[in-house]
Amino acid sequence: MHFLQILQTNYLFCPEKSLAKMSNTPKTISLLAPSIQNYAWGGTSFIPDLLEMTNLENAPFAELWMGTHAKSPSYLITQKDKINLRTYIKENPISTLGETIFQKFTELPYLFKVLDVQQMLSIQVHPSKKQAQLGFERENQAQIPLDAPHRNYRDRNHKPELMVALTDFWLLHGFRIVSEITHFLKTIPEFECLQPHFKTQNLRELYQFVMELSQNQVNNVLRPFAKRLIQSSFSEHQPEYWAKRALEDFALPNGDLDRGIFSIFFLNLVHIPKGKGIYQPEGILHSYLRGTNIEIMANSDNVLRGGLTPKHMDIPELLANTKFDSIIPQILDNKEISEFEFCYPTPAQEFKLTKICLSNQQVYQHTSDSPEILIILEGKLIIKCEEIRIELKKGQVIFVSAFQNYTIRSLVPSSLFRASVP
Repeated sequence: MHFLQILQTNYLFCPEKSLAKMSNTPKTISLLAPSIQNYAWGGTSFIPDLLEMTNLENAPFAELWMGTHAKSPSYLITQKDKINLRTYIKENPISTLGETIFQKFTELPYLFKVLDVQQMLSIQVHPSKKQAQLGFERENQAQIPLDAPHRNYRDRNHKPELMVALTDFWLLHGFRIVSEITHFLKTIPEFECLQPHFKTQNLRELYQFVMELSQNQVNNVLRPFAKRLIQSSFSEHQPEYWAKRALEDFALPNGDLDRGIFSIFFLNLVHIPKGKGIYQPEGILHSYLRGTNIEIMANSDNVLRGGLTPKHMDIPELLANTKFDSIIPQILDNKEISEFEFCYPTPAQEFKLTKICLSNQQVYQHTSDSPEILIILEGKLIIKCEEIRIELKKGQVIFVSAFQNYTIRSLVPSSLFRASVP
């Protein structure tokens, strides 16, 4: 059975058959079938368990996408059919988005995700909107196919993003303060050769130097360091732990070593406890290392990579899009906005993330000021909007058009995340 058919079967679960009231055309509120990204770095259990699916082949389930990105749009599920959400919004822009959001964005401006990171992701940076527009047009003019492995820009949009940890989460985020980088260059014997390129404490000079080294030079520096790492033990709070993991995750058959290992010591190592979050604007080098999270971003898939990957790296483009400033990572706590609601404030114009927590038989009433997507992480509940009544369980997703009054009643203690536009 095709994955979408499995999802459709799962999404039509409703003991009271209340979905029979729905026609085959989406209304103000509809079940939404997300899409799965089976990237190799994903885990094998978290997302299948969330969706109550079996994973007999032990395949990696890395990301669950909820949105309209052309690469992998979600589908509205009616009683007998499935409808591409991207297409539906294009055909019904005002009734789904609302006039203001349509005039400002012309489309659903956010992409909502669940991630399960079991192997380290590439060190990467996201471009500004202007840089994305210029890069996209430049690559179009060069007739580079959208799905070409060496393409940098797959759309015209920037990609500010917010993540909230669903388990303990580890990541790299922005350049460390100068004194910490200086410490590593002085105390790691193999890194002493980098000191002349940090005499003026210029982060760009240091980073550009290691990124432009030949592969033989990278190997000459990192191989003796790798031998020492393999023979020692470290805690997750030490960059050496993740450098050692990188040697395992990105081992190449020819013995070459990944230059991204340098960046593990240049970037802040951040631990995000469950329920906390972090915001990553344009230009900030980062890498997800391990854990599960909810992620929301502007509707884009533009990524420029800087190591810890076998994928394409465009070093000049990476350098042109990176901000070379030391930063202190700001871990976000949620802000209570009502008895049941907690939001994670960011400066992003495209998205807003809210967590809703309900105990048994609690009732929550809300009016959608924008198009919304809600995913139930745990529990069971009933959502009602006009004549529509849908019973939902863990892992199911709902799309709500703008300016709808709806009510949620929990049947057991339940929690859900809601994506919307500020």
